[in-house]
Amino acid sequence: MRSKRFSRGITALLANLVLSAAATLAAAQHEAVLYRFQGLGDGAQPQSTVIAHQGFLYGTASDAGDLTCNFSGCGTVIQMIPPASSGNPWTQNVLYTFLGGNDGAAPWGSLIVDKSGNLYGTTYIGGAGTGCQNKYGCGTVFQLSPGTGGVWTETVLYRFQGGGDGAFPETSLTLDSTGNLFGTTTELRYGFRTLASRRSGWSLDREHHPLLRERLRWLFPSDRTGYGKPRRALWRGHLGRRL
Repeated sequence: MRSKRFSRGITALLANLVLSAAATLAAAQHEAVLYRFQGLGDGAQPQSTVIAHQGFLYGTASDAGDLTCNFSGCGTVIQMIPPASSGNPWTQNVLYTFLGGNDGAAPWGSLIVDKSGNLYGTTYIGGAGTGCQNKYGCGTVFQLSPGTGGVWTETVLYRFQGGGDGAFPETSLTLDSTGNLFGTTTELRYGFRTLASRRSGWSLDREHHPLLRERLRWLFPSDRTGYGKPRRALWRGHLGRRL
């Protein structure tokens, strides 16, 4: 009997300690809103993960920006500048506003950054591709490069045509040590690799890299055609870490 009472007492004590620790942790947590989107030129509907580079934060907003683009705006790429002194607000800086034409529209995936500070990302639509039966285009892969005076320049590395190259990329890219970019498209279930070439610019390979083929087989359960229905949660959540 004493043993059971002792055991119950220890259990109750541990439970109280856990609850006390949880309450302390909850009290210590504090959310600080760095920026509230207005849905105008600053953008709206940020759906991607923010990345940090050299003290700044970078991200995308899939809507607003240029409100004359489509029906709700085509999105922006933003930079968050930390305050000079603690306690002051952060400053939002729009690096690029998508126009919905050849430059792309609706950047859904997270950005990545290289050693030179260039940003890379994808847009879900735009780019003027016509093979995906979407009047807004089939999506793009883009680069944003910093210039003098804080001016950033967008370069479209690839415009998806909606044929054998796929369409509608919505995930983040992955950059390897040699400068290759890897990613996926949501239509036609293709992975792609965008290659850097001094002579011919950027080009696209589909499923040519052995590691990319291996990961695509893991992401898509095999069927008679080689790939099946995409496991979207795994695809969206782990592509960048597993390639």
